[in-house]
Amino acid sequence: MTFQELLFKFNFSKKAYDLTFHLSKKIKNTLDYLTYKNCKIDFSLEEFKLLFEDPKPIERLLKKVYFCNQEFTLIDNVFCPRNETELIIEILEKKHLTGKYIDICAGTGVIGITLLKQHKELQGTLLDISNKAIENININLKKHRINAKVIQEDWFEHLTNNSYQIITANFPYVGKKDPIDKEILKYDPPLALFAELDGWEHYEKMLNWMRNNSEWKIVVLECSSLHEKKWQKIKHSEWKIEFIKDLNNLLRVVLITR
Repeated sequence: MTFQELLFKFNFSKKAYDLTFHLSKKIKNTLDYLTYKNCKIDFSLEEFKLLFEDPKPIERLLKKVYFCNQEFTLIDNVFCPRNETELIIEILEKKHLTGKYIDICAGTGVIGITLLKQHKELQGTLLDISNKAIENININLKKHRINAKVIQEDWFEHLTNNSYQIITANFPYVGKKDPIDKEILKYDPPLALFAELDGWEHYEKMLNWMRNNSEWKIVVLECSSLHEKKWQKIKHSEWKIEFIKDLNNLLRVVLITR
């Protein structure tokens, strides 16, 4: 059976494409598919069928996720990175980054590890409060042969006693009353999703810390489009604040520099 015949059999569904990209050693994206669609599949058809029929997200089934074209391990009870988060990497990849860097609420570690691979002069720290996240981070650091400090601690307590020049964070930003897909609740830990103050809790703390810390230079935060009005009200004479929107033209990332 060829790749094209396989996808035809499964109605060219998104899940069929995604499974093919994950299972095949030859085809990793649509361009590869167009090149090799008439070649025979290079994985087990039975395995494909079993995975296709399982209702879990593909990343959970295969325990791996792709971020910026790199493969990372994803273990249960750790937040699964979304494609939109790659905007953080795109924003920073052309900047010359040096000094102490921390990725907060690191989860699988994809943001921090990707940046440390791109910016060799950074001294990296990856922080999360979750036991499972710390386990996942260490697995991916070893997988990608990256050296970084790994800290399990409340992020605000850590920053109260430590300073960094570069900070990235994908905070929990869903308010308790916000609409959310029930499927997400089945697989992503609530601790990585929900926050007080209608999801604004961590941003309020971060902004207060930034006002009182003199060492940070760049802070990049993934955020909710529901908070755009709050962000528009943030003013500081020494800060430059940029708003970056995703492919749906919704606010996704805030870049703050000074």
